[in-house]
Order: sequence, then structure tokens, then C-alpha cells
Amino acid sequence: MPGYPKEGDSFCGLYGYNVTYTDTMFLGKSNRFYLLESAFMGQERTYVVDLEKPGDVRWIDFLGHQAQNTARQGHYDFLKGHDDIVVIRYSSCNQPASVYAIKVENLDTAQSLNDLEFKSVKLAENVMKDEEFGKAAKSIQKETIRLENGAEASFIRLAGDAAQDCPARGEDGKFPMIALIHGGPFGASPLDMFLIQRNFLILQGYCLLIINYRGSIGYGKDFMDSLLGHIGSRDVEDCGDLAKLAIEKFSDVVDPKRVCVEGGSHGGFMTGWLIGHKDYKDMWAASSIWNGVLDMTYMVTSTDIPDWIFACCQNKELTDFSQYNVEDSQEFFAKSPISQIGNVKTPTLLVVGASDHRVPPHQSYFYYNCLKSKGVDAKLYNYPESGHSLSKTPEHTHDAFVNIALWMDQYAMKPYRPEDPSEDEEDYKWPPLESNPEVFTDYLQNIGLSKDWGIGEVFGFDEELLAFLP
Repeated sequence: MPGYPKEGDSFCGLYGYNVTYTDTMFLGKSNRFYLLESAFMGQERTYVVDLEKPGDVRWIDFLGHQAQNTARQGHYDFLKGHDDIVVIRYSSCNQPASVYAIKVENLDTAQSLNDLEFKSVKLAENVMKDEEFGKAAKSIQKETIRLENGAEASFIRLAGDAAQDCPARGEDGKFPMIALIHGGPFGASPLDMFLIQRNFLILQGYCLLIINYRGSIGYGKDFMDSLLGHIGSRDVEDCGDLAKLAIEKFSDVVDPKRVCVEGGSHGGFMTGWLIGHKDYKDMWAASSIWNGVLDMTYMVTSTDIPDWIFACCQNKELTDFSQYNVEDSQEFFAKSPISQIGNVKTPTLLVVGASDHRVPPHQSYFYYNCLKSKGVDAKLYNYPESGHSLSKTPEHTHDAFVNIALWMDQYAMKPYRPEDPSEDEEDYKWPPLESNPEVFTDYLQNIGLSKDWGIGEVFGFDEELLAFLP
């Protein structure tokens, strides 16, 4: 569907990123009602399509949120289905996931999708067993902000007593903020979903700004296609302007001196742009780039998707490699974050998969060397044999996340360490993020990890970083 969703809409098209990896199925005995998942304004939703009536689509709103004017609350994941039974997982930023079975009734007699009825039963609920943790998690609040062009973000933070008692709270009552930017660019960030990594940061006291910029899926075809040929400008402007809007709108909450930015892949591309862009470069206390697109003149000759660069930079298909010329190369450089490296002064962490074929790692190595030569605080973690998602082993993924969190703490949690720990170590309140396995195990088990599992070792820190830990 071309246009931006209007008030009351519940569907705005099918997006390939989702259909390519999710389960789909026919409901009942016939081949009439087809079930699938797609994105809608920062949510995943499960839909039924009537193949006998082209264009007839209905959202399985089994919790009744549309009628309650809370349709954009939470996040739905289609897990599995059989015959007339559909299994969906639902969560929100302050509510761990529950799993529901939905029975779709009247499949044999329905004249239209409106005749279908959805009867749900909760199969499983993720209970927060630790009372203090549960109370803090339930205090998490969300608010959506939007630019005139439709780009929007979810501002998520602690509230109430949990915020008042949080070590991240400054003397002025304000908190640090991290802007999180998704990759793709034709993907989308879930705006209201319970995710361990997010909630871990929120419970440390970080406000999170979850951004869906122009080009994100789930906002109509026109919104998605508007980024083609305009990466490095429209997407960067949306992220920078939404961060500025959040700082202004939540000025009683956000400490403008402790604002950080983080992104991976195309999100890393925009992070590199934001810390170098003349209009945004002075906003950030720290940044993190996860396998970021930093130099497309290099990447076009080494990536497994060179057509991506032509489409995103020039809005054209790559049909003949031999037509590549110096003008293309100049444009790719001008639209790359490396072109702005001279403006960068933000402390920057790079996490890199050494076997990344999608965004090959040497551009990150060069970017890191450029920062070091300028005297900018920078660190690079290289994960052997890991690819674009750093998922060679679970340890790589978790280690990267912990290193990112510690990097942000170093620049955004103040005081990060006392000037002279020997004098007041007993009275000093260390920030709650620690490196020992017992802390992580306790946290994960509090939010539902089986007691049979735990973190055996936290590794990957060098001596310089370990010096910041209690």
C-alpha cells in the first residue's frame, strides 16, 4: 500500500523482510484463508488474507486493542499454526512475553473475513519472579514522538520510584539517553517490545530512543521508497532531528551532555554520519558502531550485495558491473561516513565480525585507525570467524553487547568511578552494570531463564577497560 497509515488503519502492506523468514500457512481445510506476518508502524502483526477477495486483509487482534484505542501497544510474533489454531507471542516494553493460542472459528461458513471469530487462551506467561526487578520493569514508560515527514521514535525510560533511586540519575534529576538505530535500511525497530538487551540498559537508568526513519518498513511503500537514492541525508536527518526533538521534549528527563548513539550495519552507517555531520556532531557523549557501512568505495568491490549500494545511493539497478565508473566512486565516497571523518570527536567503539561478507571489516579497521590518528578515543573489538550478526557463537553476541554497554557507561554514567576509590570506596555507589558471571546469571534468571542455565564466563575485556570495573 502506497500511503502513510491513517488513524484507524491496521494494515499497510506486506514487506519481504518478514515473509522470507516467517512461517505462513492456510487456515482450515481450504486454500482460501492465508495467514502471514508483516510489519505495521513498529509492530509485527499477524494477518489473515482472503484469497477469494483480493485486497481483503484482517489483523488478528485477539487482545481487542483496536477497540480500546491501544492498537499500537505491544509487539506480536507469529510462532506456529495448525489447521484453525494460531500461536502468537505478545510482549511490551514493560511486560515480558506471553504465548497465546488463538482458535479461528467459522472458517467453513464465513462469507468474509469479518465473519471470522478469534478465541484466545494464554498458554504461557513469563513471570518476573524477583519482586524488586518486577516492580522496576513495570515502571518502564513509553511515549512516541514523530516528525512531520512521518519518521518516528519510541522514547522509553524508567519512571516512579525506580527512576528516583537509580544511580544514573544526576544531581539535576536527569538521565543519560541512547539513540538506537536499526539497519537494513529497509527494516524496522520494534517500538514496544520486551527485549533483554533493551531492558538491561533501561534498568541501568538509560533512556532509550528507538528510531524508525524514512525507509523503514511498515509505514507504506512511499515512505519506504523515499530513501532510495538518498541515504546519508534523509535517514541521517531523521535520526538527528528525532534525537534533538527528544532532548527538547523530555528536557526534564534527558541530560543533553550524556546522549549516546548506537547502530549496526546501516544503523552503523548512520551512527558514523551523525558523529561527523556538521548539524549533529556535537550532540554525542559516546557512540558505538556494529559492523557499520563506513566506506562504500571499498565496500562496493568487496560486499556480497554490491547492488544494494547502487540502489541506495543512486536509486538504480546494477545490471552491468563494467559500467562502474569514477563518478560512481565519487558519489559513493561523498555519501559514506568516512567522508566526514575530519569532523568526528565523539568517543567511538567499533565491534567487527572478521568474517563479515555483507559489510566487510576492513572499512572498520581503517575508520578506527583514522580516529586514533586524530586523537579521538576509540576502541575496536574483532570477533574471529563471526559474520555480520556476530553470531558465530552466543558468546560473541553477548560479549559485544556487554562491551558496548560498558563503553557507554564510561562516558555517560557520571561519576563513572571515584577520583580516589581508596578514600570512599565503601560509601561509593557503583553503577549496577558489572562484569562477573553471577550478576548476569541472576539478571537472566529473574526474567525467565531456566535455573539449569547460566553465564559461565564473561570475557573479551582488555586491561584498559577492566580498569573501569569495581
